[in-house]
Amino acid sequence: TIAENLRDAAKADSERAKLQGKNGNPLDTPTTQNVDELRMAELTEALKAHEDGWLWDLVNSVKPIFLIGDMGSAKTSMAVSLGLIRENLGHKVHRIADKHLSGENSDKWNLLKPEARHDNNSAILEALQDQIERRSERIAQRPSSKEQFILDEFTQLAKISKEAKELIPLFVTSTYSDTRKAKELFIGVTHSFTNASFGDGVFELRQRGWLIEKFSVNGETPIPRVVIRTGLKDLNGNNLEDVEKTLPSWFRPELIHGHFNDSPISFDNAG
Repeated sequence: TIAENLRDAAKADSERAKLQGKNGNPLDTPTTQNVDELRMAELTEALKAHEDGWLWDLVNSVKPIFLIGDMGSAKTSMAVSLGLIRENLGHKVHRIADKHLSGENSDKWNLLKPEARHDNNSAILEALQDQIERRSERIAQRPSSKEQFILDEFTQLAKISKEAKELIPLFVTSTYSDTRKAKELFIGVTHSFTNASFGDGVFELRQRGWLIEKFSVNGETPIPRVVIRTGLKDLNGNNLEDVEKTLPSWFRPELIHGHFNDSPISFDNAG
């Protein structure tokens, strides 16, 4: 892993040198595309350098990601940060679903460029049903490009109605069974990971994806600590559970968005 990270870092340095015109190429006045490539190379290098590159593995993973944690632990911020990085890698955001899209997190959601937004319980349930069908269609089409679906406030959806209680286990099964073949990068945000939220009969399926817990000391202030409950594997393919990690100080949506919009992050000076 260390050798691969050093190799990738050297490659990123080489690409950065080319984009900055240090090899005699006529790129002294870089185009927008060149700048975006440079910024992505810098961000990629920082992701790979942080704690053995687990964040880079997460960004590139095709397995569903669920973020859990108490109020104020910045779960939505992490979801948007992941979405922004993937968006700048060329993976469009097909839809965002969150009944608080226009609430306190609207400034974060507005940093993304989704094709569709769903901001109330009825619309969200319709979106989940549509997403199940969309996955089947994309699997049949065998798409070459990936797209994103980010779902917040998942915890209480199964309790909305009898129809919702029946729909949620179907959606969860589809999420863990179909997203890889459909080339969908799914991120879900929830307060709990219980059968009451996810439905009966899907416990084993849930072990196939990423489950990352975030923390807050007082219900308002998030801390860098995260625990990867499931998702990590060792070099022999064995599952690793309850692995302690941290998020770097620059892993925030407003900073990542700014990195690609005239406010580049100084990774050398950031934690």
